[in-house]
Amino acid sequence: MKRPPDPAHLAARQDRGGRCDGDPSGALSGRGAQTGCDSGTGDDGPARWLSDEEAEAAFLDLDPLAVVRETLAGPPAGGSPPAVLRVCADRDEVRLHDGPSGREWALSASCALRLWTAGLGTAAMCALAPGGVVTAGVVGAGPPAAELLVQLALRLPGLTHVALHDRDPVRTARLWWRLARALRERGVGLTFAADVRETLLGADLVLLTGPAEQLRPDWTAPGAVVVNATGADLPEEMYAFADHLVVDDWRFVGPAGAGRRLFTRRSESRRALELAGGRRPVESRLGAVIADSTGRWRDADESVLVELLGTAAYDATFLTRLCRAAVRRSGAAAPPPRTAAPGARSARAEERQ
Repeated sequence: MKRPPDPAHLAARQDRGGRCDGDPSGALSGRGAQTGCDSGTGDDGPARWLSDEEAEAAFLDLDPLAVVRETLAGPPAGGSPPAVLRVCADRDEVRLHDGPSGREWALSASCALRLWTAGLGTAAMCALAPGGVVTAGVVGAGPPAAELLVQLALRLPGLTHVALHDRDPVRTARLWWRLARALRERGVGLTFAADVRETLLGADLVLLTGPAEQLRPDWTAPGAVVVNATGADLPEEMYAFADHLVVDDWRFVGPAGAGRRLFTRRSESRRALELAGGRRPVESRLGAVIADSTGRWRDADESVLVELLGTAAYDATFLTRLCRAAVRRSGAAAPPPRTAAPGARSARAEERQ
C-alpha cells in the first residue's frame, strides 16, 4: 500500500501563513433557521454547549439513513412543535431550540455543517452503493472526509479498499495518518492516490468532498455511484454521462445565487427530455431512493450521480437528533447548562452583590 510522506515534513516545506480548512462562515441558513444570535438563554435555562468531540461521538450513534429520510420527508402534520435554529452571524455558532423538550443547545456552526454533510453522504452511499461494493475513491481530504471514511468502513461490510486524493498533499497526509490504522483494523486498506484518475479507477463508489482537477466520465467504472458533496458544479460532461441523477432536496433548485446551483437548471431540462423521450426517468429524490430499498429503479450497470444540494444549510431535524444522541451518551436526564461566557454575570449574581 502506497504511503504518503509524513505531514510534518510536508508542512515544513509549505508556507506557514494563516489558512482555514473548515467550512465557510457565510454558509446558508437551513430549514427552520434564523439569522442573528445573542448570549441569551432558552426558556428553561442557559444553552448547553456541545463540543465538536461530543457531536462527533453522537453522530456515530445515529442511523444516517433513518435521520435523512425523516429530514427529507418533513415534519408530520399535527406533530410536536418544530425545533428552531438561530445562526450566529458574528461567530462560529448555531443554536438549536428543541420545541418538545424546551431545551436549547449551542454548537460550532462549522461542525454542524460538516456532520450534516457526512450524514447526507452516508445516507446516499448506503442507499445507492452497488451490491458487493469493494472499492471506493474519495476526492478531497478536508471536511467532512474523515467522518465519511469512517462511515464507509462501518456501513459497507464488503468494502476492502479506499483510494484518497487531495490537491493539498499535507492535508491528504494528515488524514491518511489519522485514519489508516483504524480502517485497516476494520479490513479496509487506505491508499494515497497521486491524482484524481488514479482515485476513480475501478471504484464502485466515488465520494467528492473537495475541489479537484477536471473530472472525466471515462475514468469511472460502469455502474459507479458518484456522490458530489463539494457544493460546486461538476463539468458538464459528468451530468451527461450519468444514467440517473439523484438530489437530496429540490427546494434548493432555482436560478443561480442565494446558494442555489446552476447545474440544477440543466438537470431539470435533461430530466424533462428523458421523460418525454420515453427513457427511464431520472430519480430525483434521495428520500424516495432510501425508501425503495429494492433498487429496482436502476440496472446494475447504470451509473448514478448524486448531487447533495443541502450541504451548505443547517438542518433542524438532524441537529435535534444529534443533540439528543449526545445527551443519551452522557447519561444525563437533561442537558447541563453551558457555563457563562467570560465576563458575563447572571441576574442572580448581580442580586448577591
